[in-house]
Amino acid sequence: MVPRTTGHARGLLLGTLASAAFLAAPAPASAALRAVGADPVHTAARVVGTPVAATELPGATASRLGRTAGTDRWLVGVRGDHRRVADLVRRAGGRFDGSLGFASVPIDRATRLARQLGPQLRWAGPDVKGRRLSSFEQPGGVISPWSRSVGDVPSLDPADGTLAPIGIVDDAVSHQVQELSRATIVNHARAGEAHGTMVASVAAAPWNGVGVVGVAPRAPLLSWGTSFYCGDVSDGIITLVRRGAKVINLSLGFPQNCFTLWNAISYAYARGVAVVAAAGNDGDVRNTLTYPASYPHVITAAAIDSGLAPASFSNYDDYVDVAAPGVDVPVDVPKKLDHGRGRGKPYDGLAAVSGTSFAAPYVSGAMSWLLGARPGLDPGQAEAILRESSRDLADPG
Repeated sequence: MVPRTTGHARGLLLGTLASAAFLAAPAPASAALRAVGADPVHTAARVVGTPVAATELPGATASRLGRTAGTDRWLVGVRGDHRRVADLVRRAGGRFDGSLGFASVPIDRATRLARQLGPQLRWAGPDVKGRRLSSFEQPGGVISPWSRSVGDVPSLDPADGTLAPIGIVDDAVSHQVQELSRATIVNHARAGEAHGTMVASVAAAPWNGVGVVGVAPRAPLLSWGTSFYCGDVSDGIITLVRRGAKVINLSLGFPQNCFTLWNAISYAYARGVAVVAAAGNDGDVRNTLTYPASYPHVITAAAIDSGLAPASFSNYDDYVDVAAPGVDVPVDVPKKLDHGRGRGKPYDGLAAVSGTSFAAPYVSGAMSWLLGARPGLDPGQAEAILRESSRDLADPG
């Protein structure tokens, strides 16, 4: 049995699910100072609190706010008669999602729509754009096998139907990678970047003598190819839950809170779906708060290196739940999207990549094993088992 970390800002290493050893690492010595220091942006209250619905409208500063948020659209939450709302949104040139009760409209029409909605308006804010939480291999990077050795047992080849389906909200998974050709691309998006394919291979690539082996080999994969805007990511979460995903992997992050995203995560959690998010890659800069990693009801994964130490870039704070390999992780990559080719690296459809983006699918793979074996568990129970079975590499307490 392995102990669980209870101290401040500690990282836990994923435990021995299916004989796969995951390691957790202690936070840097400055973690406590970063978490409760003078900068109010990083206080624990911001980290652990449930997001509050707020109304932020562009008004006369629409263009400036749009540039700041990196978007030309606004998200508006509503209540009440959806037929009236749908008609108003249509007239505003937007689209309405009745599942969570929010509309996406052009930025220059958001204020007028909010006034028309009157008491039906619940909240409003920019449709912010997130980013992938990875860093691609550097020139001369060498594929390291260490993460496979601590994360998978080669002789373990689960039968179909024994692992819980994993939903990947990311770049669409590429069917050009033969190992992942069984993935279902739910919204029929095309793989414009390799990130989603890499993430999927860490989570569920099969043991077949080709490419890499995922933590949950041959787990069913559902892919939502996203634009990385908050509204689209939220749509992806909801759709994948409805299509049967039991684990949602979010190897992405937003620099500011988006209430629509929080609603989508709450929707998943209430329906028994575990949501796993990457902690973020700003640990060596300002350890900036990242969403959805800092939300409640999210299992947040930090990254460790081959020495079982925290990766220099990995975010750390009280909201981090577990840690897993995130440095020089071998992944499958579509050959046409292989960023390493031409720099001394063979054109082989493999890469060594770093980022908390690749720690998250380790956790998602472990959750697939757990929820496949015990489908009656709710996400909170599954997370508790994950933490209790993790190995603590920090000082006890």
